[in-house]
Amino acid sequence: MSGGPDLVTARELRDELTQLMKAGGFTLRKWVANDPHLLEELDADDCLRPAWVLFTDEDPVKELGVAWNPQRDTLSLRHATSNREPRSKREVLAALTRIYDPCGWVAPATLLVKMLVQDLWRAHLDWDDELPDNAIREWAAIRQGLDRLPEVSIPRWTQLTPTSTSATIHVFADASRRAMAAVAYLRHQLAITSS
Repeated sequence: MSGGPDLVTARELRDELTQLMKAGGFTLRKWVANDPHLLEELDADDCLRPAWVLFTDEDPVKELGVAWNPQRDTLSLRHATSNREPRSKREVLAALTRIYDPCGWVAPATLLVKMLVQDLWRAHLDWDDELPDNAIREWAAIRQGLDRLPEVSIPRWTQLTPTSTSATIHVFADASRRAMAAVAYLRHQLAITSS
């Protein structure tokens, strides 16, 4: 997944990648773009869908576990939910593994599940022992947050362009006895022009 700050740059990148891959004997297919003009010059067979077919929140482009909505140009995660509540440590861990989060975007939510698993280990529960009532209540609270994960969307484009005058990365970190985390923010300023 890549792009450019404008249509001209995106076309140049598309053409360069196509030629580069063709030189190696490969054909790039399944093109998708948030601007249908980028797809106009391509064969219909090389596109994931015809340009006039709109992608929706319910039917996004899926790439390596991440869902992309080209119309809104946002990324989100889809996780496999189970209507069955976990009743053992094994099932809690299985629920955690169904949340594919390669970039750590929902780490605050998955961290709660990992801490619950730690608590179950400290309680010396075997894999298939019944969860105690307090763990069931904790899971119910965690589950409410997990069910809202599909509502989280992240802009794909940072709006960083060649006209940006400066860019800074701000990193914050914190830790406790049970967990540690860090987050990084990109801040940039655009050149302001007057005519």
